[in-house]
Amino acid sequence: MTIDIAKSGETSAEHNGIRIHSAYDPRKEAGRFLDSALPAGTRPNTIIVIGAGLGYADETAAERWPNADVIAIHLNAELYKNRIGRSRGESAGRIKRWHPESDVSLPSFLASAVGEHNVHGLHIIQWPAAASAMPDEANRAAQYVAQIVRRHTGSITATAAFGRLWIRNTLRNFIELDKLAVPSATDRPVVIAASGPGLEYALTHLSTYRDRFRLWALPSALPALSAASLTPDLIFATDSGHWAKLHMRYFPPSVPVVMPLSAAPPPSGIGVPMLIRQGVPGESRLLRGPEWPLLPIPARGTVAATAVDVWSAAAGNSLLLVGLDLCWYDLRSHARPHAFDGWIASRTDRKNPKVNELWNRALAQAPKKEGKRRTGPALETYADWFRGIDGKGRIFRFHSPEDPVEPVSVEGFPIRGEELFREWKSSGITAEITPYRITEAPQNRLTRKKAVISLLDEWKQRLGTKTAADEDEDDFHEMLYTLDPGGTLELTGASDSEKKRIAAEHFTRVGRILDKIRDSYV
Repeated sequence: MTIDIAKSGETSAEHNGIRIHSAYDPRKEAGRFLDSALPAGTRPNTIIVIGAGLGYADETAAERWPNADVIAIHLNAELYKNRIGRSRGESAGRIKRWHPESDVSLPSFLASAVGEHNVHGLHIIQWPAAASAMPDEANRAAQYVAQIVRRHTGSITATAAFGRLWIRNTLRNFIELDKLAVPSATDRPVVIAASGPGLEYALTHLSTYRDRFRLWALPSALPALSAASLTPDLIFATDSGHWAKLHMRYFPPSVPVVMPLSAAPPPSGIGVPMLIRQGVPGESRLLRGPEWPLLPIPARGTVAATAVDVWSAAAGNSLLLVGLDLCWYDLRSHARPHAFDGWIASRTDRKNPKVNELWNRALAQAPKKEGKRRTGPALETYADWFRGIDGKGRIFRFHSPEDPVEPVSVEGFPIRGEELFREWKSSGITAEITPYRITEAPQNRLTRKKAVISLLDEWKQRLGTKTAADEDEDDFHEMLYTLDPGGTLELTGASDSEKKRIAAEHFTRVGRILDKIRDSYV
């Protein structure tokens, strides 16, 4: 890396024989680049600069768009140390920067710097010279940026589709809570059973060594576990919609269900809820007080991630992920049997045989094929999340020698086989008592129903007094976003002259939704 002075008198640089910045006028060069990358009339909410170099592009962007968040990714620490804004406040600290010698990894930095609100009006630009001089670093950075965008885009899409249902479920489940399961910490190993095709090849091993671990199950894994006479200690259920009810047919009555209030209500008499708090609007108001036994677990895009978070909070030993393949096996998306088998069969007939139905599903959901393994956007998003956590030598993934397909690799999650169960035996692990206790809900149903109506009334009242400037008090902003994410994101990127109109339209839509929800309780 060579740091030198351009003819304009400003700092410039060269690396691997490639000029990172102009040898004549690097600031003017950055301006021309932004003219091309973000044409006149562009109103970005967030600008991510990959390959920020000495900082000319991001500094210029911060000056041109003072209301935008600017995130600079430096591919070289020496360039970062010699950046142009280091001695003058860097646009009043508005630019968030990362470089290879930062204390946090790039995925962790992006998870902190880029929120869902940043996706609306997001512009990603790559400084061409830096990418040419450091292609591997630039490609890695671009992949990590794509991962966080995919994650947030999926979350926004889910909120748009299910946000109202999340709040309706939250209110209904709260009213109907009569009993609760209270978790206890464990020093036993835990197996989380997901429903990937690889689960089939693990069932014999799980049965053989069942007395050496706690078995936690995702809903979609229950038919295969039941067929092998395996009963889990806990079931995890976070989905809110119609498809969740298909899986509930297989819930054993005696097994607690770890769930947020926003999940689909389980059938009467099935599984006492073990509550987790995920920040859904209304949770903090309805479940406040020490009498509510809760685990604070952030909302994730997949129930498998939630189960791992619960293990991290409540367990002290190893974790083995079984059936978490993060891929299809050719046309097989899940272990057999599965709750969707009947639904798929119902879609077939003489003109649309089963193999044709499976082929069309594979093309739509897992179009990327490598040998017998298929992946797709949703599976890649799940893999992104697992790559972003640190297993610290305690999280493993199971693969049986009989299994014909290797699961998608995730750095930091070693593949283990039957020998791991044998290692657990040598540690003296044996069967244990029930890892939870059942308690009565803190309030009666009438009191809980009154609390729900009071919450809805308070939200509606506050709608009439809020403005765009102060809408982020407690969980009120989250309620607005959950019920009308498009309006919130539009408001985030609006100019000062438009904010009053957009806020009024946004609040009006939310008010109508709240009225409909309240009508169902009175």
